[in-house]
Amino acid sequence: MRTIKIILFIVICAFMSSVYAQFSQDITKEMTKASQEAVAGYKKHGVYGMIEKVARCYSRLSDKMLYCSYIDLASKYIELTASQARGYPPSQFFSDESFSDRTSEIFEKAGLDNGQGDILLKIISPEINKLVDIELSKSTG
Repeated sequence: MRTIKIILFIVICAFMSSVYAQFSQDITKEMTKASQEAVAGYKKHGVYGMIEKVARCYSRLSDKMLYCSYIDLASKYIELTASQARGYPPSQFFSDESFSDRTSEIFEKAGLDNGQGDILLKIISPEINKLVDIELSKSTG
């Protein structure tokens, strides 16, 4: 009986590891897609292209709620980087306050409080920024 429990435990752990790996891959794919979409919007129509993509995503919130935060983060990073490089103030749409207002709705629907949402943003922001940099370098490299 003890052997069966050990085997069952190992099988469950292996399954959970596989589920986590798939979940992690899915998140990475979504962040990559969001970064590509933000960069495409920026290249085609500048900051207004990104605003349009972000606004459209939020207007159709569904089971892909976190995707909107990914594209929002990517667009915010692009706008901040571009505005600093060109010496103009960033768009009010991507200000911390406006961004927080948009993402708090997502976190609330996902069952996260503001503190948990902030932690999530701190974890995924560097990854989104790297993905955006990769996408931007494809057009300049």
